[in-house]
Amino acid sequence: MLKKLSFLFIVVLYTFFILSCSNKSTNPLTSNQNEAPSLEVPGTMTVAKGKTVSFTVSAKDVKAIQFYEKPYVIFDAVTINVFNMPEGAIFTDNGNGAANFTWMPSDTIKPGKYTIIFVASDKQSPPMSDSEYVDIIVNE
Repeated sequence: MLKKLSFLFIVVLYTFFILSCSNKSTNPLTSNQNEAPSLEVPGTMTVAKGKTVSFTVSAKDVKAIQFYEKPYVIFDAVTINVFNMPEGAIFTDNGNGAANFTWMPSDTIKPGKYTIIFVASDKQSPPMSDSEYVDIIVNE
Protein backbone atom coordinates (compact mmCIF):
# COMPACT_ATOMS: atom_id res chain seq x y z
CA MET A 1 0.00 0.00 0.00
CA LEU A 2 2.83 2.39 0.83
CA LYS A 3 4.43 1.73 -2.57
CA LYS A 4 1.16 2.59 -4.35
CA LEU A 5 0.81 5.86 -2.41
CA SER A 6 4.42 6.81 -3.09
CA PHE A 7 3.98 6.07 -6.78
CA LEU A 8 0.76 8.11 -6.88
CA PHE A 9 2.45 10.99 -5.07
CA ILE A 10 5.30 10.97 -7.61
CA VAL A 11 2.85 10.97 -10.54
CA VAL A 12 0.92 13.90 -9.07
CA LEU A 13 4.13 15.84 -8.40
CA TYR A 14 5.44 15.16 -11.90
CA THR A 15 2.13 16.24 -13.47
CA PHE A 16 2.11 19.45 -11.42
CA PHE A 17 5.71 20.21 -12.44
CA ILE A 18 4.98 19.66 -16.16
CA LEU A 19 1.85 21.80 -16.09
CA SER A 20 3.49 24.66 -14.19
CA CYS A 21 6.50 24.70 -16.53
CA SER A 22 4.37 24.64 -19.66
CA ASN A 23 2.63 27.89 -18.66
CA LYS A 24 5.88 29.88 -18.69
CA SER A 25 7.31 31.43 -21.81
CA THR A 26 10.41 29.83 -23.24
CA ASN A 27 11.53 33.23 -24.54
CA PRO A 28 13.12 35.22 -21.69
CA LEU A 29 12.63 38.54 -23.54
CA THR A 30 9.14 39.81 -24.21
CA SER A 31 8.22 43.31 -25.30
CA ASN A 32 5.39 45.39 -26.56
CA GLN A 33 5.10 46.40 -30.19
CA ASN A 34 7.20 49.26 -31.45
CA GLU A 35 5.67 52.66 -30.75
CA ALA A 36 6.44 56.04 -32.29
CA PRO A 37 8.93 58.36 -30.61
CA SER A 38 7.68 61.46 -28.84
CA LEU A 39 8.89 64.75 -30.36
CA GLU A 40 8.91 68.03 -28.44
CA VAL A 41 9.20 71.40 -30.18
CA PRO A 42 8.64 74.98 -29.00
CA GLY A 43 5.55 76.93 -29.98
CA THR A 44 5.36 79.79 -32.48
CA MET A 45 8.39 82.07 -32.43
CA THR A 46 8.83 85.64 -33.66
CA VAL A 47 12.07 87.17 -34.93
CA ALA A 48 13.06 90.40 -36.65
CA LYS A 49 15.23 90.44 -39.77
CA GLY A 50 18.90 90.45 -38.82
CA LYS A 51 18.18 88.88 -35.40
CA THR A 52 18.73 85.22 -34.49
CA VAL A 53 16.13 82.69 -33.46
CA SER A 54 17.49 79.53 -31.88
CA PHE A 55 15.86 76.57 -30.14
CA THR A 56 16.27 72.90 -29.28
CA VAL A 57 14.06 70.08 -30.51
CA SER A 58 14.02 66.89 -28.44
CA ALA A 59 12.75 63.37 -29.00
CA LYS A 60 12.62 60.21 -26.95
CA ASP A 61 11.47 56.70 -27.66
CA VAL A 62 10.86 54.86 -24.41
CA LYS A 63 10.06 51.17 -24.58
CA ALA A 64 8.98 48.93 -21.71
CA ILE A 65 10.20 45.36 -21.96
CA GLN A 66 10.20 42.32 -19.76
CA PHE A 67 13.24 40.10 -19.33
CA TYR A 68 12.58 36.91 -17.41
CA GLU A 69 9.31 38.47 -16.23
CA LYS A 70 11.08 41.53 -14.72
CA PRO A 71 10.15 44.96 -16.16
CA TYR A 72 12.84 47.19 -17.68
CA VAL A 73 12.76 50.48 -19.58
CA ILE A 74 15.01 51.07 -22.57
CA PHE A 75 15.46 54.06 -24.84
CA ASP A 76 15.54 53.39 -28.58
CA ALA A 77 17.86 55.48 -30.76
CA VAL A 78 16.09 58.37 -32.46
CA THR A 79 17.00 60.38 -35.56
CA ILE A 80 15.63 63.91 -35.99
CA ASN A 81 15.23 65.45 -39.45
CA VAL A 82 13.98 68.82 -40.62
CA PHE A 83 11.96 69.76 -43.71
CA ASN A 84 11.01 73.09 -45.26
CA MET A 85 14.08 74.76 -43.80
CA PRO A 86 14.42 78.43 -44.77
CA GLU A 87 17.47 79.81 -46.55
CA GLY A 88 20.39 80.34 -44.18
CA ALA A 89 19.02 78.16 -41.38
CA ILE A 90 21.30 75.69 -39.59
CA PHE A 91 20.06 72.38 -38.19
CA THR A 92 22.18 69.91 -36.22
CA ASP A 93 20.97 66.52 -34.97
CA ASN A 94 23.21 65.88 -31.97
CA GLY A 95 22.57 62.13 -32.09
CA ASN A 96 21.39 62.01 -28.47
CA GLY A 97 17.69 62.75 -28.91
CA ALA A 98 18.26 66.50 -29.20
CA ALA A 99 18.74 68.78 -32.19
CA ASN A 100 19.51 72.47 -32.53
CA PHE A 101 17.91 74.90 -34.96
CA THR A 102 19.34 78.37 -35.59
CA TRP A 103 18.27 80.96 -38.14
CA MET A 104 19.03 84.62 -38.72
CA PRO A 105 16.69 85.92 -41.44
CA SER A 106 18.67 88.09 -43.81
CA ASP A 107 17.43 91.30 -45.45
CA THR A 108 16.43 89.29 -48.54
CA ILE A 109 13.90 87.23 -46.56
CA LYS A 110 10.32 88.46 -46.90
CA PRO A 111 8.38 89.14 -43.70
CA GLY A 112 5.78 86.49 -42.94
CA LYS A 113 5.21 83.06 -41.46
CA TYR A 114 7.68 80.22 -42.12
CA THR A 115 6.63 76.70 -41.11
CA ILE A 116 9.47 74.33 -40.25
CA ILE A 117 8.66 70.60 -40.00
CA PHE A 118 10.57 68.26 -37.69
CA VAL A 119 10.38 64.45 -37.84
CA ALA A 120 11.73 62.04 -35.21
CA SER A 121 12.15 58.42 -36.35
CA ASP A 122 13.28 55.32 -34.51
CA LYS A 123 15.44 52.60 -36.03
CA GLN A 124 13.13 49.67 -35.31
CA SER A 125 11.37 47.44 -37.78
CA PRO A 126 8.98 48.69 -38.91
CA PRO A 127 10.24 52.23 -38.24
CA MET A 128 7.88 54.61 -36.49
CA SER A 129 7.95 58.41 -36.46
CA ASP A 130 6.40 61.53 -35.00
CA SER A 131 6.25 64.92 -36.69
CA GLU A 132 5.67 68.41 -35.32
CA TYR A 133 6.03 71.88 -36.76
CA VAL A 134 7.22 75.27 -35.58
CA ASP A 135 5.95 78.51 -37.09
CA ILE A 136 8.51 81.31 -37.20
CA ILE A 137 7.09 84.74 -37.85
CA VAL A 138 9.61 87.13 -39.42
CA ASN A 139 9.06 90.87 -38.87
CA GLU A 140 10.84 93.84 -40.48
